Amino acid sequence: MHDIGKITIPSKILNKDASLTQKELEQIKRHPESGYQILRSVDEYASVAMIILSHHEWVDGSGYPEKLKGEDIPLASRIIAVADSYDAMTSGRIYTDCKTKEEAIQELRACAGSQFDPEVVSVFIEQVLLYGE
Repeated sequence: MHDIGKITIPSKILNKDASLTQKELEQIKRHPESGYQILRSVDEYASVAMIILSHHEWVDGSGYPEKLKGEDIPLASRIIAVADSYDAMTSGRIYTDCKTKEEAIQELRACAGSQFDPEVVSVFIEQVLLYGE
């Protein structure tokens, strides 16, 4: 549901196997706002619209679309950001090679404090990825 706004982006952009142009990148960056607009118009999903809007915000304030920072980003959005990034790193994508679990964990840790909430990263790694190992 977090990427529902991508339905407004042409598939030729979403599935492009080359670098995106600046215009295409701007279209991609609008998907949280599109998702917000879609969800806030449906009573049953209006409560999660703000979470969807904020899932590409970075804790250092350099994310998008509103440049929110730290605790101003809803906790659910901070959780989605980590899970979504892990999925992107470890799943087959047209534009990048898959990372191993260990490489993805290293990347998450490296981005904790800038892109991701360090506490969310820690809990995700320890309680989801490494639980039971």
